[in-house]
Amino acid sequence: MRVSGGVPGEVLWRGSWRVCSRVEEVWRVEDGWWRPRPVRRTYFRLALEDGQPLTVYLDHVDGRWWQQRY
Repeated sequence: MRVSGGVPGEVLWRGSWRVCSRVEEVWRVEDGWWRPRPVRRTYFRLALEDGQPLTVYLDHVDGRWWQQRY
């Protein structure tokens, strides 16, 4: 993931870097604060340069970016 200003600018998708043409939606999930491993994530619904939709998130617990699998 290549991030600019806290927002994904490029993602590694299916073996090649793809430009994110726009961010369509952003939302945050915080849950399980009482558990040993709480969930704290910021999700980004992206449109890639060819229009392909992709959802990625930043896990604030471990500081890593992930692609959402449906």
